[in-house]
Amino acid sequence: MKRATWTAARRIKVGVMVTVVVALLGMGGAQAFAAGGHGGHGGHGGHGGHAAGHGHHRSSGVTTVEVATARSGRAVSQLSLSGTIVPRSTLDLSSVSAGRVVAVDVTPGQSVSAGQVVATVTNPLSTAQVAAADAAVRTAEGKLQAALAGASPTQIAVAKAGLAKAEASLSAAQTAYQDAQATAQADQQSAVADARLNQTKAEASLSAAQTAYQDAQATAQADQQSAVQNAQANLTKAEDALSAAQTAEQTASTVYQDAEAQAAPDQQAAIASAQVNLAKAEAAATQAQAGVASAQAAVTADQADSSDSDGDSNTADASALSAAEGALSVAEANLNAANAGVSQAQLALSQAQSPPPSAALAQAQAAVTQATDTVSEDQLGVTQAQLALSQAQSPPPSAALAQAQAAVSQAQLGVQQANLALSQAESPITSAVNQAGAAVGEAQAGLTLAQAQAAASEAPANPSAAVPLADSVAQAEAQAGIVKATAGEGTIAAPFAGTVTAVPVVVGQNVGAGTTLAVLEASQLTVQAPLAEQDIALVHSDQPATMTIPGAPSALSGTVAGVSVAGNPSSLSFTVTVTPSSEPSWLLAGESAALEITTQTFSPAVIVPAESIVSLSGAPQVFEIAANHTVKLVNVKPGVTDGTATMVSGVPAGAKVVAVGQTYLASGARVRSTGTVPVPSTVSGTAVAGLANATLVAPSTAAGSGKKTGGSSGLVGAGGGGSGGFMGSGKKG
Repeated sequence: MKRATWTAARRIKVGVMVTVVVALLGMGGAQAFAAGGHGGHGGHGGHGGHAAGHGHHRSSGVTTVEVATARSGRAVSQLSLSGTIVPRSTLDLSSVSAGRVVAVDVTPGQSVSAGQVVATVTNPLSTAQVAAADAAVRTAEGKLQAALAGASPTQIAVAKAGLAKAEASLSAAQTAYQDAQATAQADQQSAVADARLNQTKAEASLSAAQTAYQDAQATAQADQQSAVQNAQANLTKAEDALSAAQTAEQTASTVYQDAEAQAAPDQQAAIASAQVNLAKAEAAATQAQAGVASAQAAVTADQADSSDSDGDSNTADASALSAAEGALSVAEANLNAANAGVSQAQLALSQAQSPPPSAALAQAQAAVTQATDTVSEDQLGVTQAQLALSQAQSPPPSAALAQAQAAVSQAQLGVQQANLALSQAESPITSAVNQAGAAVGEAQAGLTLAQAQAAASEAPANPSAAVPLADSVAQAEAQAGIVKATAGEGTIAAPFAGTVTAVPVVVGQNVGAGTTLAVLEASQLTVQAPLAEQDIALVHSDQPATMTIPGAPSALSGTVAGVSVAGNPSSLSFTVTVTPSSEPSWLLAGESAALEITTQTFSPAVIVPAESIVSLSGAPQVFEIAANHTVKLVNVKPGVTDGTATMVSGVPAGAKVVAVGQTYLASGARVRSTGTVPVPSTVSGTAVAGLANATLVAPSTAAGSGKKTGGSSGLVGAGGGGSGGFMGSGKKG
């Protein structure tokens, strides 16, 4: 009897527990519990069958997106400049005085050490000047001797003979000088004719090179225009395709919303019917429970009577007790059947609250997903078309154009060399003429001496004139010392180690004082680039830099040496100088170089994909994804970017942001990830223009039309997985 009572009580307890569990599930996702967690529509339960809501925003569908995780890394701000490789210093090595080049000891491109002889220049007229100075000394000495002692007959005879010989020598020297001039003039005419012919050829070559360069320019411009037109046409096609895809996406979303709206009345009717059946089943269970209680009371009473009766009444009491226990068994069976009816009614209500999607609704959802994917693909196509147009509008210089430019430079050098050769040919002074002229000077000095000696030999002694004549001898000797000190060959040496870049003279050429004999460049090369005045505060000495030379096997590292104190008033720019850390053999002065100067480093820095940044309210923003798979617009402040990744402030490292698929998103929209976009740990590039001082404002939110009436978000359910791919906790709305 006690066993039967315990069994009945246990059955009542189990029935109550089932009712409580089902009620709790109805308050926060019973449909997910009953149907295996249909994640795409979980959480519609709500106690009392209320429709699901989510704050003040209600979305009719889920947008598929690609997600990126904001990464903590390192950002390097760089300044890009274009410069030219130049020697640290350049020096023209010039002749000290006029003369003739007798030796050139270097060639262009040769390295020289400090003190090494570069060229030697001599002045043939210096020999005559020395002879004249010596003659002046001897004349002064002869006058002094004649004044002191007078001349003997023999001395007079010798003086007269010397005079005659000097006159003959002068006459011969003058004749030789005239012959040398005539020969030099004839040679000069021939040389001038040849030089002019070479000049004409060089100018013709330059003209042809310039024409070829102009043709190459025209061809390059025509090719660029064609490429730009094609790129613009492709961009237009891509934009048209994107517009069509966006229209299709809107249409698919409308169809999905209509399908949802059509399915809602049928579902509500099914829920109402299931709720009525559940109420009936619960009433039947309540009535059955009362029957069990009544039968149990009867059994208890009969048991008490049986224990108190005497022997004659035991039989009657036992019969009554047996009948009461039979009635209790029937009542318990009725209660079990009623409880089963309640369970079936609850299951029917759960199925009505979370029905499987209809074929039309599933088809509409698939159409939305496909249209969204198409929009993403077409957005990528537009981006690629824009990049192609940008490349077409700013193409790299063609090889043909570079070759034509090099040919023009070579032809210009040829014209310069031809002009120099013509200038040298037109010079009226030659080595032979110089030597003949020097001989005339020497003969003239000899004649002057002989005349002075002859006159002195015939003069009587005059001791009183000895003192001033002695002074004349001293003056003549001093002058002769000065002439001898400055006469002879002059050597030009390199004042420092470097490389000879030009030798504009040849051996035998007559040069004037200050004529450049060679051009010397210091060994240390640097890169100099114009720096805009708005960027001058960003650059300072010792900043690291990278230089890239077209055609070079590798880039070079370097260091900022400094910025010029004075700027260029016409271009409003200054000059920054960068010193390379090494000088390979292929590094040559005159080449162009692209500079990347590191102006600032940020570490740690939050980095996101550049494509994740949008501007829906006029300020840069990103869509941050919350834990419940809804998004909100967050204002950010961009910093360094390389076009692929961007440093930002406004979101923390580790935050999930939408990288692809933001076209129709708004705050509060539900999203589903179809992939991830990688984020690099380092970004190197320029700072975002115009945003260095951007002011952040409070993020905006999009208000929905649905009010929260119970239940949890449509993406939250008590089960795991489901068609939506989300998991929830089944919390009460």
